[in-house]
Amino acid sequence: MSLKRMVFRWTSTPSIISILILLTSTMLIEILYIDYMSARGLEYRILQAGYLKIPYPYIPIIGVLMVLLTSWMNLTRSKALVRAKPSVKLPSILMILRMFEAAFLLPTIFAVTLYLPYLVGSNWMILGLAKVEANLPALKEVTSRIYGSTVAIMGMPPSWKYGLSQALSCIIVVASTIILCRRIARRLRVR
Repeated sequence: MSLKRMVFRWTSTPSIISILILLTSTMLIEILYIDYMSARGLEYRILQAGYLKIPYPYIPIIGVLMVLLTSWMNLTRSKALVRAKPSVKLPSILMILRMFEAAFLLPTIFAVTLYLPYLVGSNWMILGLAKVEANLPALKEVTSRIYGSTVAIMGMPPSWKYGLSQALSCIIVVASTIILCRRIARRLRVR
C-alpha cells in the first residue's frame, strides 16, 4: 500500500459549506463570549472611521477567524492523505466527512478553551469542589491548587481577561492542529 492523496478543491460546494459552518460557529462563539464579558465589566467602546462604526471587542474576531480557517485548511490537507492501493478508488464522501469533522472539531476546541477558566471559577464549580473536598479529604491539595489558579485569573481586569483568553484559545487551537496533523502523518508513515 502506498500513500494516496484524495483530490478536493477548496472551491467545491462541500468545502464552502464546511468553511461557512466553521466561520458561523466561530462567530457565534465569539459574540456570546463578548456578551458574557460585557456583562462582567468589559468596556464597550466604539471605533468610528467615517460612517463605519466598529465596537472594539469585535475587532479581534477577524484574527480568530483567520486562525481557525488556517488551522482548518492545514487539518483538512493532512487528512487528505490516505494509505490505499493505487488501483482502489476512494469514495468521494470520505473527504467531505473529513472536512466537516475538522469544521466541527476546531470550534469545539476553541469554545472549550475559551470558556474553561470561567467555568472553573464559577460559583457552582467552587461549591462542587468544596463538596468533593469534604467527601474526599485526600483531594484537598488538588482542589486548593485549582481554586488558587482560578482566583488569579478572575482577579484580572476584564480587558486583560478578554485578550488573554482569546490569545490562549487561539494558541491552543493551533497547537492541537499541529499535534493532530503530525499524529496523522506519523500514523501513515509507520504502517
